[in-house]
Amino acid sequence: MSNKEFIVSVSEEQINYLQRLGNEVDSKVFIIDRLFATHAQDEDTQLFDSIPYKHYMKEYEKAHFEWETAKAEFEKTTLLPIVQEKTGEEKPSFNWMIEDYLSHECKIILI
Repeated sequence: MSNKEFIVSVSEEQINYLQRLGNEVDSKVFIIDRLFATHAQDEDTQLFDSIPYKHYMKEYEKAHFEWETAKAEFEKTTLLPIVQEKTGEEKPSFNWMIEDYLSHECKIILI
């Protein structure tokens, strides 16, 4: 790991919450992808105009919004203060990723 990268420990509660939301979005995307793949050759687009499909898409949008909001909040309230302290910068530029939820670790990459 370079001096532009470091690891931050994440609480079990935070990691479980982020993982649950990510899994919820992924599972909804999987189903949507399957629907598109299954009906790609259909000449009739009736399925995609149906009430159940529109409801499912709204559920996906809601889950995706919750996931993006949780990630932004995690970055702002948990990671930003740590990165600020480590870099001494008020507005540091960084990316982050959780490669393994079981590790309870988040990799910070300074940019």
